Amino acid sequence: MIKAIIWDMGGVLIKEKNLTVDDTQIPQIGMSTAKLAQMVFYHPLTPKLFVGEEHPEKLWKVIGDELNISNDEAKKLGADFWGEPIWNYDLLGYITSLKGKYKLGVLSDAWITTRKIVQEEIHDDLFDAIMFSAEEGLRKPDPKIFQRMLSRLEVTAEEAIFVDDRINNVQGAEQVSIHGIHYTPEIDIQEQINQITSNPKTKNRSPK
Repeated sequence: MIKAIIWDMGGVLIKEKNLTVDDTQIPQIGMSTAKLAQMVFYHPLTPKLFVGEEHPEKLWKVIGDELNISNDEAKKLGADFWGEPIWNYDLLGYITSLKGKYKLGVLSDAWITTRKIVQEEIHDDLFDAIMFSAEEGLRKPDPKIFQRMLSRLEVTAEEAIFVDDRINNVQGAEQVSIHGIHYTPEIDIQEQINQITSNPKTKNRSPK
């Protein structure tokens, strides 16, 4: 019997913005958003941000030094970089309809500053457990972070569904026997969940 549904955030609850193809020029640094995104995503400090070993302020200070701009300019660059979250309100509405029927969780690879940014929609009134990788010191697809989420929701792996837009994370959840759904904007997520809840003994395996 399915008792819990766990949701990824970026690319699922928040619509993905592909900053690496954004050619918008940023006047203060003389480069495009896409080139800045490459610096951010592939910076040596970035993996440490996802497990809470570094703070975003340090990343933007280092990038500011590399771009030869002031600390204040670097802070503004960091504040403007992601922009406001583009929420998937249709999906959030569906999740709200599940409240009380299932335990609900959010499991996201995210920086230490993320909780404050998303608290308008990601909060304890809707979700029973909210876990961000930087706060946990672990990130997906490490099996320990899935097991930690199961513990907080007080369910077994076989009683949980995990939804993520990254196939390696879905497969990581499946490795610990959680039912996995690979999310894309085109899938009928309600139908996918109904298939599992109506027959939880049949695993909804992702393609290998």
